[in-house]
Amino acid sequence: MVINYGIPMNSKDYIHRVGRTARAGRSGVAISLVNHYELEWYLRIEKLIGKKSPEYPAQEEVALQMLESVTEAKRLSQMVIHVPFSFVYMLFEYIC
Repeated sequence: MVINYGIPMNSKDYIHRVGRTARAGRSGVAISLVNHYELEWYLRIEKLIGKKSPEYPAQEEVALQMLESVTEAKRLSQMVIHVPFSFVYMLFEYIC
């Protein structure tokens, strides 16, 4: 499974990512989170592959409710890169 949270500007990069979900005859799943800024790029990808992907629109109210926790998780993930493993473990224990 591949989850694309940022659509690459280059369609071939996207196809390469999604292609990693299925190898050696196996099937795979790719989920792409597309915002209104990336929609044009995604439409180009669909045109290139000749297939329209199903849409699952997000409800704005639900997305806004989750924004705070996602922003905090992103801040923590960037912080983890610069701290000792013992702190990461302690932080993980605290969050969970």
